[in-house]
Amino acid sequence: MRQHIGVLPEYTDLYEGLTALEHIAYLKKKITGTRQRTSDYEELLEFVGLHHDHQEKVGAFTPGMKKRLGMAQAIAHQPEFILLDEPFADIDADSILHIQRVIETLKDEGKTVFFNS
Repeated sequence: MRQHIGVLPEYTDLYEGLTALEHIAYLKKKITGTRQRTSDYEELLEFVGLHHDHQEKVGAFTPGMKKRLGMAQAIAHQPEFILLDEPFADIDADSILHIQRVIETLKDEGKTVFFNS
């Protein structure tokens, strides 16, 4: 069941000593037991607007960047259902636009997206 649902909580616990790329790779392996090519993780980070920041430590991220990384974490394993809790709370306008685009793309792909705001 866990592999079919992606969750973005309002406050995401992130491994701040890792880079965004390392963070996604670690969590993907933890959830699915598999690894992907680095280029797949880079594409995912580009999808959420973090492609220029993928080698930066998460601890240096703004709240909006952390929310986008949380979104990448929620969809890294390609779930059918995505639950978003307060996806736009306390983030900058640029991050809101990125997350809105991600939600629209997921809906266009036939994913079911629920969000609480």
